[in-house]
Amino acid sequence: MEENDEKSIEQRQKRGSKKRRKIKLRRFILLLLAAAVIVLIALNWDRLSPVAILQRIQAAENGAGVVIEYPADIAGQEIAAISGFGSGGILAANSGCFLLRADNALYYRYAMASTTAAIGDKSALIYEKGGTKFQFFNAEGRVFEQESADKIVRMACAKNGSYALLTAPSEYSSKLTIFSSSHKEMFSQFFKTPNLTRIALNSSAKYCAVIVTETANGQLSSNLTVYDTGKPDPVFTRSFTGLLALDMKYCDDGGLVIVFDRAAVRLNAGNEAVWQADYTGLAAFSVSADGTVGLLSDNPEGVGCTLSVYNAKGIVWTAQVPGQSKGLTVRDEKAVCISGSKLILLDEAGKIAGSEDCSLDTNAAVLGDRFIIFAGKDKISRVSLSSLQKPSGTSS
Repeated sequence: MEENDEKSIEQRQKRGSKKRRKIKLRRFILLLLAAAVIVLIALNWDRLSPVAILQRIQAAENGAGVVIEYPADIAGQEIAAISGFGSGGILAANSGCFLLRADNALYYRYAMASTTAAIGDKSALIYEKGGTKFQFFNAEGRVFEQESADKIVRMACAKNGSYALLTAPSEYSSKLTIFSSSHKEMFSQFFKTPNLTRIALNSSAKYCAVIVTETANGQLSSNLTVYDTGKPDPVFTRSFTGLLALDMKYCDDGGLVIVFDRAAVRLNAGNEAVWQADYTGLAAFSVSADGTVGLLSDNPEGVGCTLSVYNAKGIVWTAQVPGQSKGLTVRDEKAVCISGSKLILLDEAGKIAGSEDCSLDTNAAVLGDRFIIFAGKDKISRVSLSSLQKPSGTSS
């Protein structure tokens, strides 16, 4: 009898042990699944975040763009801006916006008197400089269109969908207003000067940089001020004497790049200067969200150009480019420029990695992740990176 009781207890213990092992295994599997879901969401946050989902819904409500195959006809259109955009590019013209994708372009028509654009890596603002209308685009299409109460001077966009609006309340003043992706006012600042020449937002819209151009005692000065959008007072100021700011952009790592007429400066996320590049005869420049900066300078002898590419730490490579080159675009320490009737791709070491014939009127290009899109007077064309003509002596 006692032996049977012992066997029964032993069997119950074995069954209990198996049950506990099954419970532990289920918990382990659930933990693995939860971890996989978290990793999946983190890797695809640009598409799965609430802001991204809302923007896709808004883009759908604003109607799909007209699908246009390459080469896309733009005869009679005046190009306002072209830049890399997500995995592809975006081109703003006087009558419409082209989202440039690998397989085709999406065209959105609009009517603006004086079209210009502020283009980030994931969002873009097409606006009417001196007017009141503006439209917001992401890689899905047109998200919304709005109208400002005052005349628009300049705009900037952040990766998270927030945007900055610089307006002119009067002839002698400026007002900077920053809105969230849901159009709620986050920050505003009034300036008793009309000379705000550049503005930039970092990816989260926590920081906004502005440049005011002034002249004192006959000396030009570009004065940089950085605001924390959660505080009323500036968190950083610096003056660049004798330099005129041409462009300013925040990079994904929080650093700020300012391109002047005679120098380019890189500040890190703590507003400390990392590098400064001085030059003369700047022919073209390009700054990408990943932090790559390209500077194309005319050679003093008047023969060819010098192309220098920088990353967050400093110079990566320098190369000589034939002819009077133009249409510079950079990405991931690579560069594309147009020289005569050739589109030239330079790799991460500054070596020519491929080329493509183009028309003499080609003046702008975009380097996507798998292709190059280039535009001339009458059309937008595309070539895949894999089909570029390789330099002689190089195998495919």
